[in-house]
Amino acid sequence: MSIMKKIRIILLIVAGIAFIVGLSITGFVEQEQAHNIEDIYIDITNSKSKYSNSTYYVYMDFRITNKTSATLDFVKVTAYFTDRSGNLIGTTTAELGSPYDDRKLNISTGSSGTRTMHISKLKSDTQDEHLFVELYNHGLQNVTVTYEITYAEWSDGYSRRGKQSQS
Repeated sequence: MSIMKKIRIILLIVAGIAFIVGLSITGFVEQEQAHNIEDIYIDITNSKSKYSNSTYYVYMDFRITNKTSATLDFVKVTAYFTDRSGNLIGTTTAELGSPYDDRKLNISTGSSGTRTMHISKLKSDTQDEHLFVELYNHGLQNVTVTYEITYAEWSDGYSRRGKQSQS
């Protein structure tokens, strides 16, 4: 076999390997883009205060909008509450949906869904938690809320962690 023929075969093998590697990188990038955690939007649309059996409750409705390219089943979000002066008065973490059972969000691409979560405080608990008192007495009226998604799972089995803030 001539040296030129060997070089052509080697170049053909290298080109084939480069093609396969390129395809797998492209597939990975496409999957990352289809599951971009920054394309999930969270908003608390409503809050209600209730008192029952010596426990105070604040219920909050979280609207989840899925602008990713896959059906969203679960999202973990941290909500940061600040007062009118921009001072942090507290945070809460919500796990919305479930990747495991019939509580899945099942929010398809371009759709929204709402889930309610609550925080509670016993009447006998004398520890004053500023965030709870503010939400119980005034709802969302005097606060600004920002959101950080820390984890998400989609119905195709893909999961992704978001940025974790340093406090």
